[in-house]
Amino acid sequence: TAVVTKMDDSSVNMLLRFYLQDPSQEVHMRWEYTEKVREALREADIEVPFPHRQLFLDGAKALQDSSNRAPSSRE
Repeated sequence: TAVVTKMDDSSVNMLLRFYLQDPSQEVHMRWEYTEKVREALREADIEVPFPHRQLFLDGAKALQDSSNRAPSSRE
């Protein structure tokens, strides 16, 4: 059974239910059926949109400023 539980801007959350005779196969079967659902959506030309962001820099000055900064203690 596959049920859509929530639709967000960049995801479709689903609940997948299936019964296993061998519980040790849970991870494998979860992956396999997630891929089957993804493939079914692709074959039906259903796309999950992902948000895109654009970053505008003020010319080369922003790039120059970032290259002149001192290295942080994490670097």
